[in-house]
Amino acid sequence: MGCAKKILVIDDEASIRQVLKIHLRAAGYVVEAASTAAEGLAVVSKECDLILCDLKLPDMEGAEVIGMLKERFPELPVVVVSGFIDPEVVDEAMARGVFEYLMKPFMKEDLLDVINRALAAGV
Repeated sequence: MGCAKKILVIDDEASIRQVLKIHLRAAGYVVEAASTAAEGLAVVSKECDLILCDLKLPDMEGAEVIGMLKERFPELPVVVVSGFIDPEVVDEAMARGVFEYLMKPFMKEDLLDVINRALAAGV
């Protein structure tokens, strides 16, 4: 049996973190969650295989967090999950190396598809 992939969820909404944990664990992933950018940046490590990050966090803009994550771990795929639709912010996040942008609410199947593609691509 292979080693389960580890996903870090950075989202300030407790309900979103909980739903993502349930769906991702059911799909066989190891999940760690953070409610702030600082917490996410503190726990991210080389053991993480993928990050799901919201763009609206209480302590830092998501695009800034993504830039810091990509600077420290350039090969780590980052998927944005957000209800925020400002095209400039989306463009900035994509320019910083985001693998994909998923709008909330999203279907569990779409989330798992994006995660599988990101992990397979080895961004």
